[in-house]
Amino acid sequence: MTSTEAPKSAPAKAPRKGRFFRRVGRIFLGFFLFLLSLVIALQLPFVQSWLGSMAADWLSNKTGHEVRAEALRIDFLDLAVDLKGLYLGDLHGDTLIFAEHLHAVLGEVQQERRAIVIDEVALEDGGIFLVKYPGESGMNLDTFLARLKPEQPDTLSTTEPWIIEFDKVRLDRASFRLQNPEITGTEAAFQPSDIGLSDISV
Repeated sequence: MTSTEAPKSAPAKAPRKGRFFRRVGRIFLGFFLFLLSLVIALQLPFVQSWLGSMAADWLSNKTGHEVRAEALRIDFLDLAVDLKGLYLGDLHGDTLIFAEHLHAVLGEVQQERRAIVIDEVALEDGGIFLVKYPGESGMNLDTFLARLKPEQPDTLSTTEPWIIEFDKVRLDRASFRLQNPEITGTEAAFQPSDIGLSDISV
């Protein structure tokens, strides 16, 4: 006597709606883990220094001025930036700005005024050297800032360009020099065409 086996039923498939939500959940989980990894990576000193080196290279290529930064530290909670070993040269190979330590704190971004307010900038153990070279229309710093602007500004745009404001600038053990041979000199010891100050703390 033979017995017949009951046909096996196919395994029930998960509802399509359930599979859809599981896929969406995996996508959001992967996106969250990516953002978390990115935030953690940006806190690492060598990653921040790499970003500082990339920014310095971009500025060098954009302006033609030599720009270097040995180390960069970013505090995302306090919106503060610390640069060590900062160097900015002019187009003649002379030093424009250098600082062993530069500290900056971002204040606020005012969208209506199109202004970025920097609460404080502190330059320590460095110097600023402004020079007016013969045949050039402005100081060496003017040349650097002009090259940061877009090469072909949008003449159709009616919006005002963004501006940067500094609430407080602090100099610690810094040097300053201003050279402009176009300023007529005098026979006195004070020469307005060549002003130099050293060991400034203000």
